[in-house]
Amino acid sequence: MSTIPQPPEPGKGASREDIEADIDATRDRLADDVAALADKVNVPGHVKARIDQTRGNVGQAARHARRQATQRARTLPRSAQLAIPGALATLGLILIIVGRRRRAR
Repeated sequence: MSTIPQPPEPGKGASREDIEADIDATRDRLADDVAALADKVNVPGHVKARIDQTRGNVGQAARHARRQATQRARTLPRSAQLAIPGALATLGLILIIVGRRRRAR
């Protein structure tokens, strides 16, 4: 897994320090490989990261849409600006009435 080129193993007649240094270097490379494998198989971690990324994207898109809607609403004629809240209130009343009729059944 390691992409770092491995140094050659100490040859015959290598000093104790050379052998210990080689062992330490091998342990470090092995630890890096194990950490990389653990990260690869950490599915919950990948899912959480993807969820966080998606939340950020959705939040950004919502803020953008809100800004656009506000800008467009400001360019509407005054009569349309007054009609929108009335239409929303009417829609809310219709939904309440329909909901009550369904519960009454």
